Amino acid sequence: MYNMKNPKTKKTGVKCELHQPVTMVLVLLLFWFCPICNAGTIERYVDPDAVGGGTGIDLANAYTSLQTCLDTEARDLTNNGGDTFIAYVCSTGGTDDTTPVVISSSWGTNEAYDITVIQTDFPTNGIWDDSKYILSTTNNVCISLNKEVYMTVENMQILVNGSGSSYAMGVYVPSGISTCKLYFDSCIVKGNSTTTQDCYGFRLNDSSVTTYIYNCLIYGFVNENDPQHYGIWADSVATVYIYNSTIFNNYLGINQDSGSVVVKNTVSCNNYDDFEGSFTTIDYCASDDGDGTNGVDWDAEATDWAAAFTDYSSGDFSVKDTDSDLYDAGTSDPGSGLYSDDIIGTTRTTWDVGAFEFKNAAKSRKKGRIAIINFN
Repeated sequence: MYNMKNPKTKKTGVKCELHQPVTMVLVLLLFWFCPICNAGTIERYVDPDAVGGGTGIDLANAYTSLQTCLDTEARDLTNNGGDTFIAYVCSTGGTDDTTPVVISSSWGTNEAYDITVIQTDFPTNGIWDDSKYILSTTNNVCISLNKEVYMTVENMQILVNGSGSSYAMGVYVPSGISTCKLYFDSCIVKGNSTTTQDCYGFRLNDSSVTTYIYNCLIYGFVNENDPQHYGIWADSVATVYIYNSTIFNNYLGINQDSGSVVVKNTVSCNNYDDFEGSFTTIDYCASDDGDGTNGVDWDAEATDWAAAFTDYSSGDFSVKDTDSDLYDAGTSDPGSGLYSDDIIGTTRTTWDVGAFEFKNAAKSRKKGRIAIINFN
């Protein structure tokens, strides 16, 4: 499931053919002055269970952590016509990747030539699976930036463990980063916290960074009534776009402190407060508080969740049936071509609210009380 981000397309190497004899000098000059001839795709592999040479050139010789891959392969992708870098991650033996990922300052990217990380063994039903690849840290940050980067993370399970009085985060964008864009597409970000310190799925804290979060599940960022647990905290941002995501069972669902936060077609429920702050846009969303415009108000809470989701208590947030409040309740194409399917690749036709589009045989393809739910 490779999503096209207009005007970006998946890039492959381009072969230039000459139809009449030329000298080697002319060939070299052509490739020197023709950037598209040099553009290509660099592909590497990550598997925590790999036992090969560790070069990353294929799955048998995969890097054993995403951090090692990104550190070893760091380069300026915009040079010499530009390249796209893709890291394919999986876990053939079910071992977690427990090394925190910090994007190196050695990377050079732009919107055309960027980093993409794709989990190839992502659960096909969209339900958390301990036997698949998991980027997992304890009392740390799973993915953080120390410089601007254009990056897409697609189909990734991220586990945030917090304990004692230590902070823990899934994705952290600190202040001091220059202009860039981040895309999180069809990810599951799960909290497992007993910490009394900060614990967030996403903490976004730079006013130059634009972040897109779509088709994602974010849940479990709660430790009873500790207020320092958020699904998404837009602390200080340029713009955050949250589309067709499901944010459930956190102390605070989504918080906006400053900057622009646009939320459409998203479920935020079973949080102490589903939407905290003054939002730029909340439209076609479902919540327990009836937030925004054109929304679904679940004042019956657990009764409403049970009627909307297939089995939320077991982590199955798919749309239950055509009687679900989520079915056909969204606005069409909120990302203006950013994506056209759901978290498991089902084509969106009715544009349901949340990370899942209702799937049946006719489709070819692919502020209230809080109930503490343990998905572990």
